[in-house]
Amino acid sequence: MSVKIKSLKRLYASGAITADEVNGLKTVTEEEKQEILSGVVNREQEYLGYLKDLGVDTSEA
Repeated sequence: MSVKIKSLKRLYASGAITADEVNGLKTVTEEEKQEILSGVVNREQEYLGYLKDLGVDTSEA
């Protein structure tokens, strides 16, 4: 993974750029865009799993 993609993943995860901005980038391939956007989804899935392990009801999440 290039430094540019890692930086974009960090920016997207922190909320500094939006999904629309990522999708509008012309110098990034569609595959790279999906990789950038997938990081946040994976983190949310991990967090929900952690909450479930603690016994928290995540049915509305």
